[in-house]
Amino acid sequence: MKRTGLFKKIFIYTFSIFSVLVICLHLAIYFLFPSTYLSHRQETIGQKATAIAQSLDGKDRQSIEQVLDLYSQTSDIKGSVKGEMTEDKLEVKDNFPLDTARQTTSLFIEEREVKTQDSGTMTLQFLASMDLQRKQSKSVFNFFPIPCWRPF
Repeated sequence: MKRTGLFKKIFIYTFSIFSVLVICLHLAIYFLFPSTYLSHRQETIGQKATAIAQSLDGKDRQSIEQVLDLYSQTSDIKGSVKGEMTEDKLEVKDNFPLDTARQTTSLFIEEREVKTQDSGTMTLQFLASMDLQRKQSKSVFNFFPIPCWRPF
């Protein structure tokens, strides 16, 4: 009789310890994933912007604009020549990547200066956006074995 009571006690303790560990692990992933993913994404965008700016250094204005337009069409990072900027607004080209319908979208803006062939300078803007809530749910739903559960 005493052995079954001991088994129940050990089972309850073990189950509660593992349950608390699993809940803490899930909460840590839920709260740490967005910040680490955003910082990694911003670092990647910065590296790509630097590489593109270095490759465009010393070229003429028209070829710089053509390369940025081509890059914007083929990549999720949109590049353009910086427009006029005042205190309360920033001019951005038509290919703005922000989804204004969703409130969880983050926007990254990287600026790089490039010297042109005629020894002038141009400021290039690289814009990228991502919806962390959608990205996080896509990564979670990829682990489900049933394909009909994947809403995206």
